[in-house]
Amino acid sequence: MRKSKMDVELTADSWGYTYDLERTGEYDIPILQPVQVDFSKYTWVGFNYATGVKADHKHAGEMGVHFFVHDYIFKSVWTSLGRYTDMMRKFGCMTTPEFSAYLDYPKALQIYNYYRSMAVGQFWQRAGLVVIPTVYWGIPYTFDWCFQGMPENSSVAISTSTIGKSKGCKRIFLQAFDKMIDTLHPYNILWYGDYYSECDKYSDLIFKVPSFSSQRWRGKKSGNTIVKEYKE
Repeated sequence: MRKSKMDVELTADSWGYTYDLERTGEYDIPILQPVQVDFSKYTWVGFNYATGVKADHKHAGEMGVHFFVHDYIFKSVWTSLGRYTDMMRKFGCMTTPEFSAYLDYPKALQIYNYYRSMAVGQFWQRAGLVVIPTVYWGIPYTFDWCFQGMPENSSVAISTSTIGKSKGCKRIFLQAFDKMIDTLHPYNILWYGDYYSECDKYSDLIFKVPSFSSQRWRGKKSGNTIVKEYKE
């Protein structure tokens, strides 16, 4: 099938480096605008679920889409940005894609993946979508760039789904979380995954969304529906 003009132009090779982005900092990180979203108004679904929602789904506008899933599931968002921008228009809001920046990744790859997340987010905001910045980090040296381009006093999203089980990984997360609060002064926080009670002092800002795996486990134990699914 022949690609649309938009789909051909907006690829990782031709769009990501040449599009007229508003950037900042040493690494030219794209800048996102602040948004203030009432997270409780939306049913939160992963991108893997969202791809199966039809364009005329009458409840799509009540869904918020997150990208706290494996990178391979949403890699085409970067390589076919025009097509996926059109697909995302039907949803009420969405987070920016979290292209992974694992602790053992080379610094160059961490920054590149963060750049891609912010670039997609800025394009979607320019296209009129309600986009919630996803804040993520690696080891402490990433604090030099992982907040660049991020808006202050905005709704933001974070995830603990990729945090290791060691005390060291948790300690880094909590250190970065405090740094995020001090730097960005977020309006509120969408927290996906296991919650850490050490962050109770910020509980008035936090809206918790359990990970799919924890919902599935609880569903098996209780017999309850795992994810709220709308009927056509």
